[in-house]
Parts: sequence; C-alpha cells; structure tokens
Amino acid sequence: MKVVFLDIDGVLNNCMAAGVFHHSSTDPFCIAILNESLRRTNAKIVIISTWKDNFDISVVINLLYERGILPDSIIGCTEKDAPKELGIKNFLEIHGEIEKFVIIDDNLELQDESLKNFCVRTDSHEGIQPEDMDKIINLL
Repeated sequence: MKVVFLDIDGVLNNCMAAGVFHHSSTDPFCIAILNESLRRTNAKIVIISTWKDNFDISVVINLLYERGILPDSIIGCTEKDAPKELGIKNFLEIHGEIEKFVIIDDNLELQDESLKNFCVRTDSHEGIQPEDMDKIINLL
C-alpha cells in the first residue's frame, strides 16, 4: 500500500483560510492536485493535521469528502494529540503493509533522518502546487 500522510492547513488551503468549517478551509485547486496525485499513484490518505485533534475525525473526513477529496481515499489518521513525527512513525510501525509513503506538510520539521527524504513541503501561502505533485508521484 502507498500512503500520503496529509497535513491540511498550508496544504489544502493557504494562510488566508478563515477556519475549518469556512469554505476557505479548502481550496478546490489544491484538492484537484492532491486528487490527481492519488489517482496516478493509487495512494491512500492518513491525516496528520491538527484538525484530527480538535474535531471528531469522522466530521473531518466527511468535510474533506464534501469538499472533493476522492471518495474512499482516506484510511485513517495518526493518533490523537501525538506530535506529527511520532504519529507517523507509530503508524508506519503498526501498518507494516505500507510499502511507500510521502508526508505532505507546510511546516513540519522532521528530526528523524529516515523520514526527511519522504517529505514534500508546501508553501503555506499557496498550498499544494503542480510542482509538488511531481515530487509526490516520484516518491510514491
């Protein structure tokens, strides 16, 4: 299985987003880029965003599907209230069936050298862009 560890703020929106439930919390252009990355790689999404810590995960997943994320592409999230890096490492350890993965985030400072090469860092002012999609596809 291929997995995209997905942050939301600064990836599916930009720094001008007005809040989780506001229409600006996701940008259709950014969602289209992520969806195309998923289509081309057959990858699934694991949410690492703090949205999973602040809201019921089923509400977050439904919101993302309503905003256009590919149906059935989200398989879960990292553990609640765990630092992102630890959550990713724990998820990888528990799910040995993951053969390839990428981490998409706008501000994650990874300490673990084994994870650094799998991170695509987006610009928080723009969210995910076409050039990011190329990096994602190459990693997956």
